[in-house]
Amino acid sequence: MTTMRDLRDMMRPHLYNPTGYLGAQHSDHLATAAGIDPEDVIRLNANENPYEPLQEITDALIGLPIHEYPDQDLVRMREALSEYTGRPTEQIIAGSGGDEIIELLTKLFVAPGESMIDCPPTFGMYEFCARIAEAELIAVERSDDWEIDIDATTEAIDRTGAKILFIASPNNPTGNLLPDKDARAILDTGFVLVVDETYYEFCGETSA
Repeated sequence: MTTMRDLRDMMRPHLYNPTGYLGAQHSDHLATAAGIDPEDVIRLNANENPYEPLQEITDALIGLPIHEYPDQDLVRMREALSEYTGRPTEQIIAGSGGDEIIELLTKLFVAPGESMIDCPPTFGMYEFCARIAEAELIAVERSDDWEIDIDATTEAIDRTGAKILFIASPNNPTGNLLPDKDARAILDTGFVLVVDETYYEFCGETSA
């Protein structure tokens, strides 16, 4: 009979006990800790809208053919995003939330044993995906005011041969924005820079 210990021995070690990613805690847990009703919890840290959706959105969802598989290429969404951004659909990908896109890009650009740069403190999913990919994570600390240290970052790129960097703008949790000049300095190295603008609505500024 196969025991649990046998199964653990067969697992890939870095996946059995990876550094965990702590997502947003459920409202019930937060309410209990704060001594309030769950209805009074607003999870801005999870980028949740505290207001009910517009009626036209609810009506549109009711009419969706949920008994069918969705279009795996998400053509209509990408066409709408193409019209919005002015970029061709061939340059647009879509997924089930930012986490899926982060994981996809990490798998695409980072092979086991290669380096990946991270600029903490920032969104923990970047580090988590790097560890799942068996990448060597190179942490480049931010400045005293939580800005990206461009000199240290570009030096790390040259030194390690890393190929991709995720920068949240506004940053989670510090709120810093990535200046265009800093983004261009990183791009000038030939590096793949992913600007994660999940919290764009809180600042109204974009690198797009």
